[in-house]
Amino acid sequence: MIRFADDKEPNNPDFDIEKVKKILKKLFSEHGLGSIKQNATLVDLVDITDKILFKENKKSLYLIIDRNSNNSLDITIEKVE
Repeated sequence: MIRFADDKEPNNPDFDIEKVKKILKKLFSEHGLGSIKQNATLVDLVDITDKILFKENKKSLYLIIDRNSNNSLDITIEKVE
């Protein structure tokens, strides 16, 4: 969540707060850039790959995959092109 220092919307009439909210929501959505899926499985990895590369028709997907002590995965989406 982003808050402005005085808890009010900016007073610049050209500033579109809804546009900023949409951009931030997209960036931090379930499979957006920088999103982290914790305690994921190999099925989740395949689902993310399928969604981004094939359904969204992207060319490349950069992931960081960490294995946890319980053999689950933490998947971080670094970059989508």
